[in-house]
Parts: sequence; structure tokens; C-alpha cells
Amino acid sequence: MSKGSFQLEVVGSKNNIELAKYVAGFLDLKLDELYESEKLKNPKILKGLAAKNAFLKGIGMGYVEKIEHAHQSHRKGNELILLKYELQKQISRVYPRLGSSYSSAGFGNSAAKDIGITAGKNLSINPAIKNSNTKTFLLGLIK
Repeated sequence: MSKGSFQLEVVGSKNNIELAKYVAGFLDLKLDELYESEKLKNPKILKGLAAKNAFLKGIGMGYVEKIEHAHQSHRKGNELILLKYELQKQISRVYPRLGSSYSSAGFGNSAAKDIGITAGKNLSINPAIKNSNTKTFLLGLIK
């Protein structure tokens, strides 16, 4: 893999894979767009790679907070819990020794992180539409 590229690994049903591919493509375009937009509003804060990284991590934190809040306020039975456990089983089949860790590195610029958290809380992933050929199209990204 070359510098500046990424690889997406997804485990799950065909629908999970299609959804993950769509979300990754959407975010690949949207995150840069959000950064550039916020950089115009806050040029002194969002200057340099460290500030960009703190901003992007902040977006992730803000979006997770938004999703967790929505999950708590719209809780309907155990559907999401069952789905979570099913996904965990599928992952453990493919990667039996997989672990996780967390690093707080990259948060040196707390102002950039805070701007990112706000942007993450306001982030909405546009819905996809499918035509009869089952090709997925992004809405709202055509310029």
C-alpha cells in the first residue's frame, strides 16, 4: 500500500459490506470538505497537520457521541444489542486474536479538537439510493 492510501476491511453480511463501503466513500469526500470549510472560518486554529489530525479525531468523537445519544433516546428492545453481538461473533471468526487499544495522541490542539467535535455532532451521512441494477449512488456530493 502506498503512502496516503487506506484499505477497508469489513466483516459481516453483504448488506453490512455495502453499507461500510458507502460510508467510507462518503466520509472520504466529506471529511476533507468539512476540514476545508472549518479552516476558512478558523485559519489560526486549524493550521498544520497536527491541528488537522486533532480536528478529524474530534469529528469522530462528536459523531460517536451523537450516535450514542440517539441510541439511548430511541432504544427499542434488544435489536441493536443482538446485532452488536452477531457482528462481534463474525469478527472473532475471522480474527480470533483481535484486540483493541485507544490512544489520546493527536489531541495537542484542544481548540481544533473542540471544533471537530462540534462538526461531528452536526455530521449527517446522506442516504444512498439504489436503482434497479443495485448500484449505490451518493446524494448531495455532486458539485
